[in-house]
Amino acid sequence: MLGICERHAGNVGEACWECGRGKLYKNEKVEAFRRQVWEETWRRVHKHNELANQSLKKYTLKANQFADMTLQERTQNQKCPKSNVPKEAAIQRRRFETTGAIPEEVDWRNSGCVTPVKNEGEICDASWAFSAVGVIETRYCLKHNELISFSEQQLLDCNSENDGCCGGSAVNVFEYVEYLGLMRSKDYEYAETAFACLYNPEDVVNINITKYYVLSGEENIAKVLAMDGPVAAVIQFSEDFRFYNGGIYGERDEDCSPSGSRSVTVIGYGSECGTDYWILKNSWGNEWGEKGYARVNLQARNCIKVRMVVAGEIADPE
Repeated sequence: MLGICERHAGNVGEACWECGRGKLYKNEKVEAFRRQVWEETWRRVHKHNELANQSLKKYTLKANQFADMTLQERTQNQKCPKSNVPKEAAIQRRRFETTGAIPEEVDWRNSGCVTPVKNEGEICDASWAFSAVGVIETRYCLKHNELISFSEQQLLDCNSENDGCCGGSAVNVFEYVEYLGLMRSKDYEYAETAFACLYNPEDVVNINITKYYVLSGEENIAKVLAMDGPVAAVIQFSEDFRFYNGGIYGERDEDCSPSGSRSVTVIGYGSECGTDYWILKNSWGNEWGEKGYARVNLQARNCIKVRMVVAGEIADPE
């Protein structure tokens, strides 16, 4: 019987082009090109998973919704100017002080205060909005005992300090929400593009954000996660992360380099077989990764880097 350290890789079945595609292409020529790209991705995924099935890799890959996109398409948005993301040096930093030891493992999904994984789609770089909203949803629930799915679309349309589908920052989100609150997703639905602002103050939930700050250092981040709740983070990741299927992503000495970046919600941490990891809530849908989540190796800095971690505190109910 395999132990947990050998089991993590799983046994990945063969994928096929026709299975679960769910995509329509403009014409046969486009479909032929997309199939060629997909097959190249699948061969790469299959090669990696053969190593995983031999316990030579700690994570598996999948030919998912990104498999028919070229590397350039996956890493660049040609329509976008440079994103208006604030520099870390300009934002207040904080070292979290607490007495006593923090738990060895934290997973805020167990609190009942984490909304289902959402999907930003493939054409809008809205991860900054989903990341920050994920923090607010859980922290608001922990304070008010009410889990609300808040609107990312409101931020895309109305938060002018960010850049809509071209990127943004959790810091700008927290500042905006502090003064204007957030509408519910059901009242301001996500549309995968930015439109004119349809903010309605009558439908707003007031969220009393008292402060927000940048965190640095793994121990400091872990303390905030354990004592306060989830945090928003920007990650730089290697190409394989887009096809992540399960396990602990990244090896300490793995030969890879970051090729993209995005924002995620960090909802916990843990350890398996001596490997410490962060638990990330992504916004690529629940068919990506471990039902929309990823566990990433803290020491795999060649493959994935967690940077610009931002926390936002919400006041107790009056």
